[in-house]
Amino acid sequence: MDIEGFRKAGYAAVDRICDYYTSLSTLPVSSPVQPGFLSHSTPPPPLPPQHGQQWSSIDSDYHTIIMPGITHWQHPNFYGYFPCNASFEGAIADLYCASISNPGFNWSVSPSVTELEVLMVDWVGRMLGLDGGGDGEGGEGGVGSASEVALPVAVAARERCIGVLSEQFPMPDGAQDHGKGGSLDADQDVAKGGKMAAEVGRDRRWKLAQKMAGWRGRLSSKLVLYGTTQMHSIAAKAALILGLDFRALPVSAPHYSLDAATLTRAIEQDQAQGRVPFLLIATIGTTSSGAVDNLTEIVSIAQTHPTVWLHIDQTSLPEVGFCVRFVVGSPQTRKVHVDQTWELIAETARQTWDRFSKNVAST
Repeated sequence: MDIEGFRKAGYAAVDRICDYYTSLSTLPVSSPVQPGFLSHSTPPPPLPPQHGQQWSSIDSDYHTIIMPGITHWQHPNFYGYFPCNASFEGAIADLYCASISNPGFNWSVSPSVTELEVLMVDWVGRMLGLDGGGDGEGGEGGVGSASEVALPVAVAARERCIGVLSEQFPMPDGAQDHGKGGSLDADQDVAKGGKMAAEVGRDRRWKLAQKMAGWRGRLSSKLVLYGTTQMHSIAAKAALILGLDFRALPVSAPHYSLDAATLTRAIEQDQAQGRVPFLLIATIGTTSSGAVDNLTEIVSIAQTHPTVWLHIDQTSLPEVGFCVRFVVGSPQTRKVHVDQTWELIAETARQTWDRFSKNVAST
């Protein structure tokens, strides 16, 4: 396709999109197709095309084969899961992004990509009350899904908790100088020390490393991650990947909201058994029931337990986020994750803000 072909196809695509939205309310919300429908729509044998096709043929396939299998999340009668509000502005912005296709993995590859992301995410963070505090250096970032947010949060919370526990359970003798100044990021350590990766590994003392691994293992075995029975599976997945324990705290009708009494009871039970709660993932708008945890009470309890990292997953009811900035912006809230689904852009990324960025950066 040349430039003029793209121009013509682009005009036609915009017309089709406009026609789609004009007739959207008349379409069924859910697709009527059956599993396996798409494989039956391709010519046998089911092999990749051997020759290229004209865009007009590809465009026709999209409308005649793909669209019948679409559940219309933008439909006025779609009430499932969580808001996923696309917009015409967002569609045009996506087109511009696709036209320049910048990976954006560091500043030099395209300064505007890096700086625009930092500025815009920082704006929203300030709207949420996350404009400093904690260790003096808050941070933010974006990933592709809530599960991708939960895993680094859990890693950072684990490392922070181990640091707190080290006051009660000291490192093995000599461990203070073992890997001093290092992190869990080997590339970061190599860059700081000006060494090759092989040199970093050779400098480790094997017996002491074994002692450190045993010490960390004993502390990690005590850790437990909290969520509720209504929340998304992101917490259980993160705990499973890290080999840590997950506890779903019970909540009840009609609000299905985690409160101070339930959280306090769970902490007391676990501490009595020698377990250490290290991360609580609270939710504003669970995807199962739209439940909102009692953040005011949860924060007050978390403030009395220095090992607990509080992460807020804001998904199904993100429009309430700015109403709870007095809670979200509290010093005890170490991590906030907000789905972008309410920002009138396509379903592509999530944003997270961190008041204690050094804990995350070191992992």
